[in-house]
Amino acid sequence: MWFETHDQYTHPPESMIDPNWPIIPLSSQGKPCEKYGDGKWREPQFKPSIDPGLLKRFQYALHMMDTPLLCVDIDRHNNDGVATLADWRERFSAALPPTLATRSKSGRGYHLFYLKPDDLHRDVIGLSTRPGARPRESTGIDIRAWGLVAFCTRETERTIVTTTNGLTPVECPVWLAYLIRQNTTPPSRPAPSNTTGISPFRSGCPRDCASPVTEGQRNNEIHRWGFGLSFSYVDWADHIRHRGRISGLDDREIERMITSIKQKRQI
Repeated sequence: MWFETHDQYTHPPESMIDPNWPIIPLSSQGKPCEKYGDGKWREPQFKPSIDPGLLKRFQYALHMMDTPLLCVDIDRHNNDGVATLADWRERFSAALPPTLATRSKSGRGYHLFYLKPDDLHRDVIGLSTRPGARPRESTGIDIRAWGLVAFCTRETERTIVTTTNGLTPVECPVWLAYLIRQNTTPPSRPAPSNTTGISPFRSGCPRDCASPVTEGQRNNEIHRWGFGLSFSYVDWADHIRHRGRISGLDDREIERMITSIKQKRQI
């Protein structure tokens, strides 16, 4: 994937940090220093505009709550988030567009920064396409819209120097924002489908909507395709009906397929 090309990370992290964002000094263990507890880091002196030396510490962090960004934290040393994204791209046609990115301080993961929609202000540990499932799906992908994202200025046996790819943050993809909302909604109180605020990726029919599927593959292929659409199109069921009919499925089969997707998605 685009963020795995390591030679793009050549810019210092100062280039992405607004000097008026508060900086949280971290200890050598990567935890907020005790003397900066109780929100003391929110005081004016803990902004790079006042104290540029904050960005020269061994480790420091951004509190994402105080920025207009959210971070997609892709882990590769516990569960493989890159493999998860590849699977979602294959099954749901869901891809992350190039944006501002850094490698994580361990050197094994990636942090991708997107502009944060106004209503997204909670972290998600283990972003899942099955948010109500138990046990929770292990995906290797976390969302930091509220908590800390660490930066490191020195290379050690366990850390690398944080550098960025220098890109400008882009809008959070529609499918990702929708999935975050689904994961931050308590399963006992699911968000009504008419309040998600999502819109289609493009006008008209999605990719493959007008491509009939041959007999013998129709049900499985259209079900897989339709399940992916349900994350990103308000009128996903209509597109399933369209493709199902031109593929020769009768209306009862199509409606059973739509019902199956709704049950899996709990919508």
